[in-house]
Amino acid sequence: MTHPKKHKATALVTGGNRGIGFEICRQLSAAGYHVILTGRDQYRGEAAAKILTEQGLDVRFIQLNVADPDSVKQAAQVLTEELLSLDILINNAGVALDKFVPALEVDFATLKQTIETNVYGVFLVTQAFIPLMQKNAKGGSIVMLSSMLGSLQNMGKSTLAYRLSKTAVNSMTKVFAAELAEDNIVVNSVCPGWVRTELGGSDAPVSPEEGARCVVELALQREHTGTFHREGEIFPW
Repeated sequence: MTHPKKHKATALVTGGNRGIGFEICRQLSAAGYHVILTGRDQYRGEAAAKILTEQGLDVRFIQLNVADPDSVKQAAQVLTEELLSLDILINNAGVALDKFVPALEVDFATLKQTIETNVYGVFLVTQAFIPLMQKNAKGGSIVMLSSMLGSLQNMGKSTLAYRLSKTAVNSMTKVFAAELAEDNIVVNSVCPGWVRTELGGSDAPVSPEEGARCVVELALQREHTGTFHREGEIFPW
């Protein structure tokens, strides 16, 4: 199906088919954005987008596996041909494979998969879609989903792979923010809290709606760039 060039403000969300990503898509669309919901699974992604479109929201699905360079490149090519520009990019897709596991017990395969998804994936997606955002005369907003577990100031034991990945995401936030300042593109990272999702588990105290709200609010603001947020406040690196 061919989609025409769109003039409506557009947001792209990685890992948008479930959990906090799905709720981010819902809230951004409700705020008036044309939302590109992306995910690696075609069936689940299309099903998620259908739920939102049936609610009258402007959402479409594009397949994108953040850990696959070819998949990222293909998605970027498709959207560059179809969209005039990109206003918001939410790097939400991620994995947490070593929760509460001591660092001495984490196997290399777990570390490798975590870094490939949470770090390389964010790098590939951000680099691929920045040119489309640079076409926007108004600039744009990029939000990296991070975690308080990646804060060096608050670093503790266990969960090494996940912690490393989010510390790296915070580093990318600072570097991209500095490089894109002249393009009027703000780049920030945010810890949405411990959210009740497949990743966070059923015991988490924060609902997906609440977790998504802080992400969306950060994406819509232009006051900060190169900052790390949690619960609406600046959080230490």
